[in-house]
This record gives sequence, C-alpha cells and structure tokens, in this order.
Amino acid sequence: MSAAIRRQLMRGLSSTARVAATRTTPVLVKHVSARTFTTTSVPKFMALRALGNQVAAKDT
Repeated sequence: MSAAIRRQLMRGLSSTARVAATRTTPVLVKHVSARTFTTTSVPKFMALRALGNQVAAKDT
C-alpha cells in the first residue's frame, strides 16, 4: 500500500480519501481476500479503516 493511501486512511476517510479508497478497494480486496468484505459500501469502508489502523500500528 502506498504511503499516500495510508495517510488518507489514517485521516479517518475524508472526502478525498473516500474517493481514493473506492478506487483502490479492488486492490485491497485481493490482498485481504474478501474475508470480511461484502458488496455493500459500509463494510468496505469499515474494513478499509481497520486495515489502515493495522498498518498504522505496524509503523509505530
């Protein structure tokens, strides 16, 4: 995951981050392998936020 996407995820999905997250969701789904993903957008954003938190936790 690129640093820019990670920064946007850590910002709590601002409006620009939401657009970026929507565009990168298919890529993330491949990595996370649709375990927690459904076709609705809310679980996607919740999973993206959780993924961003995991990445942030690894960096500290």
